[in-house]
Order: sequence, then C-alpha cells, then structure tokens
Amino acid sequence: MRTWALATSPDGMGIPPERFWELTWREFDALHTVYIRKLERWALERADFKNAHFTSKDAPPWTIDEILGRVDRRKRIQQHGIDQMAVRRENLRLAQIKPGAPPPDNLPEWAKQFAPRQ
Repeated sequence: MRTWALATSPDGMGIPPERFWELTWREFDALHTVYIRKLERWALERADFKNAHFTSKDAPPWTIDEILGRVDRRKRIQQHGIDQMAVRRENLRLAQIKPGAPPPDNLPEWAKQFAPRQ
C-alpha cells in the first residue's frame, strides 16, 4: 500500500495509477532510485544553504539525512557537544606534557617507540 501511495501521489513519484500497475518491480526500482537521488540532491542544496547562512560555528553542519528526517538532529547536536568536550579535555592534557618528561602511563604500546628514552 505504501509503495502504491509513494508511486501515485503527486507529492511522491507522480506515476499515473494505470502505469504503476503495468510496471515490473525492476522498472519501479529504477524509477524509485531516480526519485530518491533527485530528493537527495534537493536535500543537499538545502543543507548547503543552511550551512552557509544559518549554522553557528559551534554547531555541526546540516546533513542530507537531517534535512530528510532520517536522523535526529537534536541527538547529533548533543553528541557533537560531548565530542567537543572530549577534544578540549584531550587538548588540555596534551598541553601539559613538557619536553623531556617521561611518557604518560596510558601511552599506547605503538606510541612508546616514539617516546624519548629514559
């Protein structure tokens, strides 16, 4: 039922009902792919416009999936804030390392080869 509604709706693919029933699944899939690509191109233009004119420097850029409602932007903004805080914390920790100081205890094994010899 949803496939028929998407295919025949003027807000969807706009295929006349008679033509829809004549399509094979392969033909419908090809037309659906073209429809989705067109929709994603539109969403990309909207995301670009929002990013250029309405996004603050502290917010993550808009994505196609957010414009199309596939993902929750509020959750993404929240995660972006958490990620930014983790980056600030790590930068603060790195800024406290002094030349010639012994490597930190939590230094990964692969990085120990680059640490200065004691």
